[in-house]
Amino acid sequence: MANQAAVNVHIENSWARLKTPLHRVMDFSMDLNDKNPLDAAIYVDLYTICYNFCRAAVRDQRRYPAFYSKVEQLFAEIAHNRQLQLAPSRDIPTLLPEIISSFDKYEIGARLVARLLLQFDHHYIARDMSEKTNRAISPSLKLWGYDEVDPSSATSKSARASAEAASSQYIIPITSLARRRFRIELVEPLLTESTVNTGASAGEGSSTQALGPTPFIIALEDS
Repeated sequence: MANQAAVNVHIENSWARLKTPLHRVMDFSMDLNDKNPLDAAIYVDLYTICYNFCRAAVRDQRRYPAFYSKVEQLFAEIAHNRQLQLAPSRDIPTLLPEIISSFDKYEIGARLVARLLLQFDHHYIARDMSEKTNRAISPSLKLWGYDEVDPSSATSKSARASAEAASSQYIIPITSLARRRFRIELVEPLLTESTVNTGASAGEGSSTQALGPTPFIIALEDS
């Protein structure tokens, strides 16, 4: 087993090669019709980096949590930067279409990132999603339309992904992790601020709690 310094170097080197291309994948200026914004050769190179990283991590699993944190931080940075761009649009009627359009582009990128990190998802996330995670999201599954009779149905899978994205912690799959950061970094701050401002200007107080999750739910259901 390598010493911690060597593990840290390996993580940083792997991430240094991945971060810029992954940012490109998550570019909000992308064409929604372009499902693969990366050149095939770059895609293969990135997938190879992830695959080799996971092969090394199988032998020394200290690499996994740090890498997971870097992926989460990537999604957080991208969603937060987009939130800052949308912040000047204060009113909700203006914000809702912008948020949903942003989510559509973000989701395309997140799904591509998840494919690139498929080995990581398989070797670490799927294995380490503990009973604690499942217990945490179970109470909300029915609210999202989960069918206990047919847990493998598309509706049940969508409900589980939505419940994972609505969680506040725990290890969850890459696409659900991306959605969670989008909710936390972009949707909630924008709607909270906009609803407060709208309520204050109308003299009616805030209705943030009722409006907060709406565009996120719509975007997930329409994706």
